[in-house]
Amino acid sequence: MPDPVVTGSTGGTGSSSGTVLSTYQSKTVGSSEGSTSTYEYDGSSRVIKITSVDVDSSNNSTTTVYRYVRDASGKITSVVTNYFAATSPGSGFPDSVYVNVNYPSGSSAYNFTSYAFSVGSVPVKDSISYIYTGGIITDVYEYQAISATTFSAASHVQYVYSNGNIVTEKIYTPASTGGALTLAGMYALDYDSKTSPLITGNESFLPGQNVGYGCKNNLAKFVLTDYTTNSVLATVNYTYQYNSSGLPVSGTAVQTPGNKTVTLTLAYK
Repeated sequence: MPDPVVTGSTGGTGSSSGTVLSTYQSKTVGSSEGSTSTYEYDGSSRVIKITSVDVDSSNNSTTTVYRYVRDASGKITSVVTNYFAATSPGSGFPDSVYVNVNYPSGSSAYNFTSYAFSVGSVPVKDSISYIYTGGIITDVYEYQAISATTFSAASHVQYVYSNGNIVTEKIYTPASTGGALTLAGMYALDYDSKTSPLITGNESFLPGQNVGYGCKNNLAKFVLTDYTTNSVLATVNYTYQYNSSGLPVSGTAVQTPGNKTVTLTLAYK
């Protein structure tokens, strides 16, 4: 199940100046695990590239890149990524995959994304549809190809908002191959009262971004419940230090059970 936490990076110190997020870092205490995300923008401060360097507990590093192609009006028309080749090296995935972003005629709100490529003679296809309520995305459906022409429902994620933040995230997955989607898990989320370091609105649902970018405040706590076992898998509490603009520059995330602690560092320009 997806982690609602905005991804970050390893080490470093946050800049107290500036208001445009340049890097977000996280580092697991007592481990080499960590992540570093770097953000690039166009002249209108819109995200055009996100580069993430992830290091696992064996100190192996993976770099993934997402480029956001925008038209003259600023709409993202495609996303170019090396994600598949980077995370599965030697598996025959192309170096770059183009994710098409579709808009209904005359609309500035995209309604689905899709990509298609082949690994040898095996087609790989994926399509995601987005449902809006009151101008914000509340439901995301993913479909994956099970043959050259047939798609099957892979997941449905449902979002509930309050005061500009996602407070509930429900994940539905197939009970079995080709089976109906059933509730597999749920995130219950709380927030602080400070401004989020990066707010991209509905763009936050596009590949390479994070739904946390669509929230106005910073995540303070989440509880992940597994409905296949009816048990709480994790509770994570966040604390932050802020700069004079009220933006977070450092913090910690503490997970129970396991007492795992992650340090967070943010820099701005």
